[in-house]
Amino acid sequence: MMPAIVALVLFQGEIASAPATNKVDQARAELKSGEAAYQSAKAAYAKSKSEADKRALVEAAFAFGEVVVLSPVLRPMEKYPQALGLFREVQELDPTHAKAKEWDDQIVMIYKSLGKEPPTP
Repeated sequence: MMPAIVALVLFQGEIASAPATNKVDQARAELKSGEAAYQSAKAAYAKSKSEADKRALVEAAFAFGEVVVLSPVLRPMEKYPQALGLFREVQELDPTHAKAKEWDDQIVMIYKSLGKEPPTP
């Protein structure tokens, strides 16, 4: 009887770990997809300099910044500088982008609460 219980516990452990693995895989896929969309929009705007491509770059950079800053697979020392750079790029392209400014302020506040200077992207 004991081996059946051990097998059941091990099987339940595999089931319990499967969603976590799927979440990690999903987070990595979101990062990859967000970066691809951002790079594509950046290349299109560099080529055309059109207002429509600029708008698309603003949206892609902001979306990628949110994916980065909220990612459970990136360490803070990776995500905060990268996200800050993306949110600042959004603000350079669109100084009225309130949500990018909010994220920028929040990340800077995190650095200051740790007694550190925010990086200059």
